[in-house]
Amino acid sequence: MAYSEKSAARLAALHGEIEARKEHEFAAPTYRDAAALAEIRQTVFNQLESEHEHDRDTVEDSIAVLRYLAETYENMGRTACALPLRKKVLELDAELAARFKNSEGIESDYYCALKARNRYGRDECADLRELAAGLLPLDKQIQIEKNVFENYPMLVRDSVELSEEYLAVIDEVERLLEEECGESAHPLETAQAKARLLSERGILWRSEMQLNPGVLFD
Repeated sequence: MAYSEKSAARLAALHGEIEARKEHEFAAPTYRDAAALAEIRQTVFNQLESEHEHDRDTVEDSIAVLRYLAETYENMGRTACALPLRKKVLELDAELAARFKNSEGIESDYYCALKARNRYGRDECADLRELAAGLLPLDKQIQIEKNVFENYPMLVRDSVELSEEYLAVIDEVERLLEEECGESAHPLETAQAKARLLSERGILWRSEMQLNPGVLFD
């Protein structure tokens, strides 16, 4: 059974709320959108779990929504939230290809999943590569892996951002940052304030500016 009209309408409404809060088209969502994003995620997984055998529309619609969620979390700096979603998309891709002979978007989904997993350090992604082995021609799979493994991670990032402790407080920290620094503060000032607020909550965090001293940040 596909998403009900009520569920589909709710997902569309939540998406509209998130997009409406953006300052401009290319702005990333913020801590204000955390509850809406969590509800979208829960709605999708509830639907998937409710079906003994997934309806084709359910699979296709879930892939589209989870792609949006994963990209949104990545743009917010919540890579840890995106990682399981990227893998779930690949699993649904596999189901869609096996049951309904539809392989559209698999190359991009595999690339995005590998890239997300290599954002904080080298990850061979054995589980993702095993999934892709049944979905992509070998030469295409190797090409995608080569592209990612040669180019990521592009910067050194603090892996504490992947921890549950960090995720538990980052929405509050970003709210306080907005109140304290506003939008016109220099990135260095904002990073220092963020480090202090996280330290007050027992989390040692280092900014990309600290970890990449040879890189110029605007």
